Amino acid sequence: MSSSLLLFAACAPGIEPWLEEELSELGHSGKALAGGVELRGPAETLWHLCQHSRLAESVRVRLKPFVARSFPELIMGLERLAWHAYLARGSRPAVRVTCHKSRLYHSDAVAQRVAEVLARKLGAGPGAPSDGASTVQVRLQADEVQVSIDASGERLHRRGRRTHVAAASLRETLAAAIVRGAGRAGQEALCLWDPFCGAGTIALEWLDLRLGLRPGRTRTFAFEQWPTHDAARYAQWRAALPTVEPPRETLRVYGSDLEPRALEAARANAEAAGVQELCEWLGGDFEAAASRIPLGALVLTNPPYGKRVGARPQRDELLARFDRLLARRRDLRPVVQLLGGGALPSSRLPWEPLLRTSNGGLPVSLRRLST
Repeated sequence: MSSSLLLFAACAPGIEPWLEEELSELGHSGKALAGGVELRGPAETLWHLCQHSRLAESVRVRLKPFVARSFPELIMGLERLAWHAYLARGSRPAVRVTCHKSRLYHSDAVAQRVAEVLARKLGAGPGAPSDGASTVQVRLQADEVQVSIDASGERLHRRGRRTHVAAASLRETLAAAIVRGAGRAGQEALCLWDPFCGAGTIALEWLDLRLGLRPGRTRTFAFEQWPTHDAARYAQWRAALPTVEPPRETLRVYGSDLEPRALEAARANAEAAGVQELCEWLGGDFEAAASRIPLGALVLTNPPYGKRVGARPQRDELLARFDRLLARRRDLRPVVQLLGGGALPSSRLPWEPLLRTSNGGLPVSLRRLST
């Protein structure tokens, strides 16, 4: 493998500046682009991103770009790439193609040429993509061809600890953005309440951060199957990673929800993560649960919208009730909400908009209440 890799850490739209900031905190300098952050580094940088980034959805290695205005030029450029560094002989990787303002605008035709080159280079016959093989992503932008090799495999939001889901469960990466929206207060708080907790994704992501647990600690990655991967060096590198865990008895999570099945899922996920003793799951309406929440708790939540709550008037009334509770309980600060469902109702509270992104293809916005 090359001593220096060009990497692209992909994320949800709108999260790019926060991902760039997170990677900087991890010791990596990168540049935010549409859809993620580009950076350069050795294999250890790739390993570090996969093990530590909470916001990245995937990590890819970008191969040397080239220009192709015709299919013969495309095939010639593909033939020159170092496929054997990342794809095992006999494997059949999945191929994904996007074309934008390129003379080669037909993505299926491009994908066919890529598959043919890979079959010749790797000696694989026709058939379905091989299990464990890295996905090949090809993007044509104004005749420039950028080929990337997926290094992470399964999306990074799949931490490997969520065994149960509830209706419209959040991705862990989006939950991590909600936690990050609380700023330093979220990193230092000892108590968290999620009034609409669902399967507990936000609460468990916050506990992971507070306990210093790596998001990639229990899973494997696509780069571990690369021909050039140094398994012994990677094992030594992982063994040397620091483990810092604060006193668990000082942390406390409260999650409340109307749906008994959601609470069952949250409880099962907390047990799978080994943190159930730090959690208390409360059934019923959030206003009833509020009496159980200690003074000064951090509040991170994703109030229901769409099918989870019904028509927009029901959602607006729910948010208005929650606003009134927060006006009464001024000790519950900061509050970070991920909201969806179209235009938001007016509020007398000084909410600060943080960012806009998407959740399951639906537009959502993140806002914070600090005072």
